[in-house]
Parts: sequence; structure tokens; C-alpha cells
Amino acid sequence: HIVSVFLAEDTGTAVIGCLRIVMLTGFWILWNNLPAFLREQIIRRIPDTAAALTGLTILLYFVPAAREHLYQAGRMGGVFQYSNTYAVFLLVSFVILFYKEKPDKMEYSKAGILIAGIVYCGSRSVLVLTVTAILYLLISEWVIKKRWIWLLGTALIVCVCIQSVMELDLGRFGKMTLDSSTLNGRFLYWKDSLPVIAAYPLGLGYMGYYFLQPQFQTGSYVTRFVHNDILQMGLDAGILPMIALIVMIAGNVWKLSRISHKEAKRNRVMLIVLAVHCLFDFDLQFGVMSMIMLMCMDGWEENACKWSGKCAGAVCAGILAAGSYFSIALGTAHFGMNEVSLILYPYYTSAREVVMEAEEGGVHAELLIETNGMMAEAYEYAAKEHLEKGEYIEAYEDIQGMLKTAGYGIRYYNQGVYDLSICLDMAVRNEDYEGVKRILKEIRGIPELLDKLRERTSDLAYRINDKPVFDLDEGIKEYIENLSGISLT
Repeated sequence: HIVSVFLAEDTGTAVIGCLRIVMLTGFWILWNNLPAFLREQIIRRIPDTAAALTGLTILLYFVPAAREHLYQAGRMGGVFQYSNTYAVFLLVSFVILFYKEKPDKMEYSKAGILIAGIVYCGSRSVLVLTVTAILYLLISEWVIKKRWIWLLGTALIVCVCIQSVMELDLGRFGKMTLDSSTLNGRFLYWKDSLPVIAAYPLGLGYMGYYFLQPQFQTGSYVTRFVHNDILQMGLDAGILPMIALIVMIAGNVWKLSRISHKEAKRNRVMLIVLAVHCLFDFDLQFGVMSMIMLMCMDGWEENACKWSGKCAGAVCAGILAAGSYFSIALGTAHFGMNEVSLILYPYYTSAREVVMEAEEGGVHAELLIETNGMMAEAYEYAAKEHLEKGEYIEAYEDIQGMLKTAGYGIRYYNQGVYDLSICLDMAVRNEDYEGVKRILKEIRGIPELLDKLRERTSDLAYRINDKPVFDLDEGIKEYIENLSGISLT
């Protein structure tokens, strides 16, 4: 991640990704400097937190003001505001409860809430993973099989009763097919990402995949993450960190399999659950999930990563200070105070994008072109501003940038022709015949750009809900046809 900061097109955003890794490093230092018994107590508190949050989320469904934040598209997203990862969090919490010795009625109640939460999240991949994990746990832990079968049956009955009131979108469980748009979308993301990893072996930097996406994608989609944490590591930080992540996970699964006590068995199951699901989603983009994965790798070696108290304290204090500052800087943008966020961290691309859209261009579009250079919308606003000032040469250059970064955004091609027509008129009025030739060539070449886009489109692009569109507006096509008869010598 440190190397990718210097290579990334958007250095400001890459710094944020690097800081995320630094924060996890601080957590790992602190975790390994805790006594083993205290680390175990913290792990055992995870189900308590998950059950409390889920129970509260169920109750808040009946509060309309809160529902829109905790439920998305008829599915529970909880405090994560993302159903799939929240469901994995609940599944991991359930595994912790399952391995607890002599659980009481309260533990059974918590487990029931967790199972209900998994169902209400509506995640098909996590449902399959849950069924698989539970079957494995029941078979491997024969002694406690009967009481947990009773609990699971009760939990499902409770789910049915509550669902009759909440009416969430659970019908999607009946649509688990290999032809689903969601699954084919995953395949498309992965297919498109592999050549990018090969072309950028040192990584694109944090969020580089998202910004560069229109220039390499072979289908009409917009996704911030590739929905595979292994590939995401390769895209963000490069091939070597991606391999290191694979080795780290596989090595710890093997290490835990060689430790006989029950906590090691539990951690191994937790780690496998997290590792399997992160192949299909972006769980590790949530800090708490990355921390839980690190906690699963605990082998109870008292001297593992042990630092002196003063050294660990100094390093963690520095990390905490930087993390606190950036939490405020980025958090203000999350709550809509984007101008404040840019004062605290001027290189925060997401905040500047929102301000640019609110002000419809301005200096923010030019700054985004300078610091990012991969956003078609920034070029669009910049071109608009130059046209208003009569600067058709600068506008022409911005339109070229917009078309280069447009991807499957058909509106940018339509807008490009419209803006170029204004550039053409200005060039004619200024008797700039060389400029007229260049602009005419650019306008006539836009249908060809769309033809090339059609040729590179994958078959998978037609198996997802958002089908690609290659046809310009009728008025735009008619305008281009009228220009075909113009010849300049």
C-alpha cells in the first residue's frame, strides 16, 4: 500500500487506503500485547454485541426514520448498511456461541437472534455458507448436536412469525441460480480485474480500480470494489501483497488445525468462514471484519509480536492520533459537511466530487482532473465552463478526456457530440480551419468509439440486469450524418 501511494493516479485517495492498513497494524500490535485470557474474553463478547445490535435493528424496523438507514432494498443491513457483510458478521458470532461450553438460556436466545438476523439479511451466499457451517458443526461436535438442532428449529419458527409482520424481501432465496444477475456480475468483475492486475503489478492504489473502471470494463456496471478481497488486494496494492494475504490465511488455517484445544477449532472455523466469503464480497473493506480475521489468527503464543510497553504505546499513540484526525476529516463528509472535509483534507476526492456536482463545476472540476484525471463528469463540467468563456480549444481537450473515461456511460457520448458542435461553431467563427478539421474528425469518430466498445463487450455483460447501450440519441445521430457530407481541404 505504501508503494502504491507513489504510483497511484489519485495519490490523495491512495493515502486513505494506506492509513487503513496502518490502523490495522496498530490494532494487531495492541492485540498481541494483551494477555491470552483477555483476548479470549474479547472474542467471547462479539456475539453479545452482534445479538444486541441485531435485536435493536429488528425493533427499529418499526421506526420509519431509522428503517431507511438499517434496511436496504427490503433487506437488513444493520449498522454496516450492507447486508452481505453484516450477515457474515452474524454467522461468525454464531460460531463463537456454538463453541461455548455449557451455554445457558441467554446464549440460546442470542443464537436465535443471530440466525434470524442472517435470514433477514437476505444474503444467498451467506445462507449457503450458514447451512454448510452448521452442518459441519453439528457433525463434528456430536455431543451437543441435539440441543442446537432444537434451537435452530425454534429460531426458524420465530423468523417466520416476525417476517409475517416485517415483510422483508426473502423471496430472493428462491432465486439462487447460476444464471442470476448477481452471480454473473461477480464473474464479470473478476474477469475484467485479472488483466488489470497483470498490467499494474504494483497496484492502482486504494479506489484506483473504481476510478479506472470505465477504461477497462467489458460490461455496463459501476462498483467500488471487485467483490473479492483477494483480487481487491491485488488491484489496490499489487501482486505480492495479494499472494501474502493468501499465504497468511492458508498458513493460519493450517497452524490452527495443529492446535488441539477448542478455541483453536473455533478460530479455524471462523477464519475459514471469513476466507470463503471474502472470495465473493468485500468483507475486509470493513475495518471490524479485518480485525475479526486478525483475531482468528491468534495462536495463543505469548511472545507473538510482543513489544515493550513504551514502544507499543508510542507507536499506537501515533497511529491513533492520525486515525482520529482522518476520522474527523472523512467523517464530516459522510455527514454532508463536504466543504469542512476538504479544509481538513483537501485531497479527499469523494468530497470534492460532491461539491463539484453541487456547484456544477467550478474550480473543483479542474482540481479533480489534476489530482485524479479518471472522472468523466469532471471533464464534462470543465468543458462546460470553458465553453461558457468561449475557450473552445480547452473545451475540446476536456471533451477528449471525457470520452476517454466515459466507458459505458452513453450520456457522455451524446454530451460529447453536443459540446463538440458548439466548439465547431466557435472554430468556424474564429476562422480556425485546423481546429475545424480536428473537431469534425472527433465528432465523426464517436460512432466508431461506440463500435469498439461493443466489440470489447463480454458475453457476461448481457447476463446482468444493466445491459449495455450503444445507440446515440436520434437527434445526435442525424447531426453526425449531416456532417458526413462536409469536406475540408
